[in-house]
Amino acid sequence: MALSQGARLVHAYSATRPEVRVLSVQPPIVTDFAKPNTFLESAMKAKAILPFAFCLLSAGDASAWNLRGHMEIAAIAWDQLTPRAKARVSQLLRLNPDYDHWVEGFSSREKSKAAFTRAAGWADDIKKKDDYTDDGEKPSGPDSARNIGYRDKLMHRYWHYKDIPFSPDGTQTHDGPEPNAETQIITFRNALASEASDDVRSYDLVWLLHLVGDVHQPLHATSRFTQDLPDGDRGGNDVKLCERPCRNELHAFWDNLFGTGTSTRAAINAARKVDDAPAGSAANEDVHAWIVESFELAKSDVYKPPIGVGGGPFTITDTYKRKAKAVANERAAIAGARLAKLLNNALQ
Repeated sequence: MALSQGARLVHAYSATRPEVRVLSVQPPIVTDFAKPNTFLESAMKAKAILPFAFCLLSAGDASAWNLRGHMEIAAIAWDQLTPRAKARVSQLLRLNPDYDHWVEGFSSREKSKAAFTRAAGWADDIKKKDDYTDDGEKPSGPDSARNIGYRDKLMHRYWHYKDIPFSPDGTQTHDGPEPNAETQIITFRNALASEASDDVRSYDLVWLLHLVGDVHQPLHATSRFTQDLPDGDRGGNDVKLCERPCRNELHAFWDNLFGTGTSTRAAINAARKVDDAPAGSAANEDVHAWIVESFELAKSDVYKPPIGVGGGPFTITDTYKRKAKAVANERAAIAGARLAKLLNNALQ
């Protein structure tokens, strides 16, 4: 819902892998949110359409997916969690320092789902926090892959993606570094099911909510190498959709396919309208296979006309937009189903 050695500094891509105790806790009271039925909420829904209509006019501070996309994926996952998993994730999320902010304005019956939904954006939120250190786009040293809980004050931008390289014109390619989204999803999934401290497992949970979404965004799984972009296009961040000095680019277009709204409640309501994941897709628990799926979609559905070879600029057509939106909705449904299965298994 994973940018350059430069542009990834805007997004991650920016825009962009003690002892276990079975606690006796009563599952928190959870409830579904009512569908919008007030003038204010209807207006908010209408307003949410505007960012998509204008997403080609400004790249902004996008994050893959952007916050709205990540929240929709989390809301889809929440509805597929077991009661046991809901109780445990709700307990772990209370350890995050942003918890009170996430649930502000929600009733006690709504807080668990609201926190889970909003927590999916935390891995991008830390890029704007003064007490976090930007350690760059390339991992270096043992701290790059550490898993020490909220004591870790590094941004770890390189955890948000795994670039599988390809070239349509024979340009030499090179693999992306490790750790990456794949290595970290596996690390955090295993730790969540282990005897790690609750602090570590809370930290791993919020990263998993984000990274599982990230790897289902096609441009978080590849970098295209061409003669005019011999170092790769950084997941489409160097593919322009307008003439300079316009900053709009392909990666931001895909990140913003769900709109750019930041309302947790609106994201929860929108998630209900997303079709179910294709039958059997959640059964695939192979993280590498998820990334390969996204990589193949990038080649077949992202880098397709009117997107040509090279850095552009290219002009997105209405046909391309409609197809991209359909792909994004399906990837969100699949990501939500797989995230739920991962958490149900880890917290059984």
